[in-house]
Parts: sequence; C-alpha cells; structure tokens
Amino acid sequence: MTVTVTVTALLTTAQLLLLVTGTLSDGSSCGLRSSGLEQGSNITLTVINNMPNTNQINLTYSARTAFRGSLLGAMRGLQEADCSFTFTTTENINYGPYLESVNGVVGKTCDRTYWELLSQHANGTIISLDVGIGCYIPNPNERIILKFTKW
Repeated sequence: MTVTVTVTALLTTAQLLLLVTGTLSDGSSCGLRSSGLEQGSNITLTVINNMPNTNQINLTYSARTAFRGSLLGAMRGLQEADCSFTFTTTENINYGPYLESVNGVVGKTCDRTYWELLSQHANGTIISLDVGIGCYIPNPNERIILKFTKW
C-alpha cells in the first residue's frame, strides 16, 4: 500500500511539473517572456516611395524584435500593433518570403518595380541587404529602409 501511495505521489508531482512547464512555455499566459521580446531590441522601419506620379510620403515606424529575431517577425509585430502599417509577402520555395507590398503599394514585374531592403548604419552609410526579410536579423537600434524602386 505504501508503494502505491509513493508512486501515485511521484506521478502527481511529475504531472504538476509538466503542467507548469507547459503553461510557462506556451505563451498564453506569459506575455513577452514567451516571445523573447523582453531580451529583444528596438529598430526603426522607414518606408520610402520616391516613384514619379505618386503622392506617397515617407513614413517611419518603431518596431521591436525578439532576441535574434528576424525582420519578418518585427514587421508582423508592427502590423499587428499599428494598423497604418501593412505588408504582404509571397513565398518563394528557394528563398523564402518575398516582400510583395507595403502599405498597399505592390511591386510588379511588368512595371519593373519592387521593394528594396536597405540598412542605414550609425555612421549614415546605407547598404543593400543581401538576404530577405525572413532571414535578416536586425541589430539593436538599426534603421531598416523599405524603398519602393525600379530595377
């Protein structure tokens, strides 16, 4: 009888540990802790459309990334938090998510337009990103520029 009680107590303790661990890791009750944002950083996202015959103004947004999180994750978080920022992607089987539109402006092959991904360093130097939004990991306080342009 004592053995049965001990085994039951051990199972109950193990079950409680599993329940507590599951609750802490599923994200439903832990807010920022489960998403990694508490260790993340802020970035600035600037949307530029200098194409002729458009009345678009440059817009700047503040976004938060998870620790070592992708630009895509920061953009999705921004889209959820700020209804004035929207974007769409298409999936390329070889290269992952491709930025298709920002704030309703769509890049089109027939017009030779697309959204160029740029990064502005602290010294003002602007470089083109060599990977897409799904792979790029922004640095803390980095300024990312989404520029609508022609090739």
